[in-house]
Amino acid sequence: MIASIDFGASATKAAVLVAASDTARLVAFDATNHLPTAVHRHRGGRLLVGRTALAYLDRRPHQVRTDLKQRLNQAAVVRADSPLVDVGGARPMPLLEAVAAVLAHAYRAIESSLSGPPGQLLLTYPVIWDAARRDALRQAARLGGIEARVELVSEPEAAAWQLSATHDRLPTPIAMLDLGASTFDLAVLDRDSDGRLRRLHADGRAVGGDDFDVALLDLVEDGLTGAVKRRFVELRAEAAHEVSREAQAVKIRLTVEPRATFAYRDVERDITREEFDEAVAPLVEECVETAAQAVETVHGTRPVRTIGLCGAASRVPSFRDEVAALACRLGAGFVEVGGPGGGPARVAAVALGAVRVARRPVLRSDGDWVPTFDKFPTVPPLTPTADGFAYPTTNAADIGLARPGGNRLAAKVGNLSSLTRVWWLGYDLDQRLLVSGSDNGLVELWEHGEELTLRHRGFLGRSASVLGFLRDQEVTALAIRGDQIASVEKRGTGAVYRRRGSRWSLHRRLSFTGPTQGLAFLERDGLLLRWGGTRLELVDPDTGRDLVTEAMPAEDGVVRVEPRHGWAYLRSADLLAAYRIDGRSIRAGFRREIAGTGALCCGTYAGRPLVLTVAPAESAVLALDGCTGAELARLVVPDPAAVSQLTPTAWPDRFFVAIGNEVRFLTLTGGPR
Repeated sequence: MIASIDFGASATKAAVLVAASDTARLVAFDATNHLPTAVHRHRGGRLLVGRTALAYLDRRPHQVRTDLKQRLNQAAVVRADSPLVDVGGARPMPLLEAVAAVLAHAYRAIESSLSGPPGQLLLTYPVIWDAARRDALRQAARLGGIEARVELVSEPEAAAWQLSATHDRLPTPIAMLDLGASTFDLAVLDRDSDGRLRRLHADGRAVGGDDFDVALLDLVEDGLTGAVKRRFVELRAEAAHEVSREAQAVKIRLTVEPRATFAYRDVERDITREEFDEAVAPLVEECVETAAQAVETVHGTRPVRTIGLCGAASRVPSFRDEVAALACRLGAGFVEVGGPGGGPARVAAVALGAVRVARRPVLRSDGDWVPTFDKFPTVPPLTPTADGFAYPTTNAADIGLARPGGNRLAAKVGNLSSLTRVWWLGYDLDQRLLVSGSDNGLVELWEHGEELTLRHRGFLGRSASVLGFLRDQEVTALAIRGDQIASVEKRGTGAVYRRRGSRWSLHRRLSFTGPTQGLAFLERDGLLLRWGGTRLELVDPDTGRDLVTEAMPAEDGVVRVEPRHGWAYLRSADLLAAYRIDGRSIRAGFRREIAGTGALCCGTYAGRPLVLTVAPAESAVLALDGCTGAELARLVVPDPAAVSQLTPTAWPDRFFVAIGNEVRFLTLTGGPR
């Protein structure tokens, strides 16, 4: 699922894309389609967001923040600890924390709407924001605990996607104009060869509906005299939000009526539309001139054929008429989102369009990759290499190598190969080193050559053993990364080997209780992750001590580790569970119910952890975000029970899938870049 949050100056909107029908819909907040962008800290310390915060506006007007986006617009520098805003309580709050509270509230509403996290989240921003403000928006999302993949899109671009989705064969290029509460944004877009809208030009001004409200209040003030005028000046300072709210109401009434009355407490003033138009004329002129210049910028190569209009403040008649006149002069079509008057669609266009901008991943099969393993009932365990994979052969006494266009026997293991069986393989992609463990407890190192060859580099530990499997010496787990190799035998003893120069030597002996089903070195700090039974343990390879242990819900599941970001995943009956290894701690992550059992692997995609697993009841292979468990894509497979393995490859976004005795590629394409 794809979702969006349009963080607005007066209201925040959220939307989700329903994949089955390819339709966008708004997310509900307390039975409405928008969340007031407001925060307030209650005397008890609880931070209130949206309507619950606005409920305190009459009592504590200076401690209810309704200008968060305006402050982001105006701040000279935005950092995690400054600027500060007064939201009530003992001390001011950093602006980004207040923004984070609004984003977190909207994100929880999205999760509730989807019954889970989205696969991607689009956050919108004004085109006038520089890189620092865009980074601040991302930082606020992280502060709000949003773990979904976050992408940014400018507000007019998002609105253009919504306009295009709701109007068939809309002529392009499109100049999309968005007049919101605090900014005027525009973007000129054209279609690429793949049908996607691409931005040609963007511009904007720090002018919006709030400035129109100020112009209206100045007009009211200019029409007053004496004590009434002095009283109104006081009210503008003391009750700014209520006075502005009345100005907004008058502005809206003037969009459909020739005259409206401003009335707040003991101040009344009749305003005609002509007076209002004259008061806002400089603002309208600035916006329309900016649009005309933008259109002129691209006119020489691709003349604009459609001008679109959206945003709550775009309903002001004089602004709308001037934009329509500009379209007429250019010979372009003029389209208002939601039609004349616009209604909710006009102000929600950015949120609804943002979900359409996201590139949706597609999981596809590339067919057979190597000759089928005819002599095997199923494909043997695969270990990815730099150009393919390694595997134990039919008698398990040999190591085979495969790559596109080739498949051959590469090496025999052990000194007494007829008595030695390959029990485990590990590989380091950067060094092209393969390590093998046998049922006799032998650990061997191999250099992977260019032509499907393995050069023996020696034994680690003992170099010979006979019938070691009778003494529980089978190597049950191996791991290699960089200058470290770890191995564990069935009886619970093991070792860590370190390389110094070109020589590998014993660094630390290991001893564990209980079964060891797998090992993995974590990339960030070189710690060793061990799993077996219902235990997930983090081990210090320098001391051999357990640093922390996390219980897992099942002992018969499959565990896979994504070492770059520090995630582990358990696939057991009807469950996929995630664990985050952060520093020297293990934290339980998401849990996702998936009926049945199935193959599992993990990797990275667009810079984030990725999980692939089989969902038998759905006859599909699922590609899931590794941080949230949200579905990114799926591939229907006719016989899910035949899928015995999923394995990452050395190629970005590609995986091996073993079906029966065949190996094929799976490729995840089309998502975030």
